[in-house]
Amino acid sequence: MSTLADDSLIEDAQEVFQTLVPKEREVQSRDGLWYFLRILPYRTAKNTIEGLVLTFVDITQQKEATAVVAAARDSRELADSMMQTLREPLLVLDETFRVKGANRAFYQTFGYVPGSVEQHLLFELDGGQWENPPLRQLLEKVLPANETFQDFLVEHTFPQIGKRRFLLNARRLIRETGDKALILLAMEDITAREEREGEKEET
Repeated sequence: MSTLADDSLIEDAQEVFQTLVPKEREVQSRDGLWYFLRILPYRTAKNTIEGLVLTFVDITQQKEATAVVAAARDSRELADSMMQTLREPLLVLDETFRVKGANRAFYQTFGYVPGSVEQHLLFELDGGQWENPPLRQLLEKVLPANETFQDFLVEHTFPQIGKRRFLLNARRLIRETGDKALILLAMEDITAREEREGEKEET
């Protein structure tokens, strides 16, 4: 086996020999491999201690898999934090257009209780206001064809907030864990902007 990068192996062995208490820990070799080290006292048939038994189990693959999972979790947490700080409403949809997540701006804009839209179909929200055939056709192409769309206009009278106009943008959201891709749907409320522009034209 390659030389270990850890120089405390001799100290551990001496400690086990003196205390007769087994020791277990992870160690890394100088070429980057990881091993699970176990140091045990060696007892003879006469129950006397005449040495030590050291075993090394290669755990490199398990360590790498753990690192990948941790990195993916950190990446998801970072992405979620970024999503929550954005001012425009955002939805994350799965391949069936079921809501997997929504940011704070979405709940504030549409007057929903936080967490209340998860696992609901997009087209069922607001009493079916989002059931829009052209929108559905665009969304159906996002995942299989990896297509995006921008500035799709939606105008509805919503139960909580009244008449609003939104520009919708959607794109495929790749997941680092190897799970199925998702759809990121962003909504820009242009109602107030268009009202201001209309007022300017009148004056």
